[in-house]
Amino acid sequence: MLRKTIAFCLLLCTVACHARQAPVEDAQKAAALFIQRLNAGEFEKIYDDAAKGLKDRGHDEVVKSLKEAASKGVIREYSLISMELPASGKQRMANPVYAAVSDSWRGNLKLKFIDEDGEWKLIGFER
Repeated sequence: MLRKTIAFCLLLCTVACHARQAPVEDAQKAAALFIQRLNAGEFEKIYDDAAKGLKDRGHDEVVKSLKEAASKGVIREYSLISMELPASGKQRMANPVYAAVSDSWRGNLKLKFIDEDGEWKLIGFER
């Protein structure tokens, strides 16, 4: 009986761990938060909430890239062009692309998120 109970508990834990996936629509919420923080110059918050893969590039390099992106002006308008959901091994990815407009720049804002424990974390960006 004890073996069956332990086996059942392990099965439940395994199912619960795999069921924890970030909803696709939350990738757009994560993108909006990124844009809000980029506009506000909150580079440390972006870095702190980023995926391990982005942090592996090093704090100074990431913050420098964020400052370069922010130097193109405050993003006044943005609209979703596409949302790719590529498979990357066991990791779920979301790659939204936005048409963005600032005072001095107009173009595409490409973001890359990875699902870490049911939450979309920034792993890359290009402005």
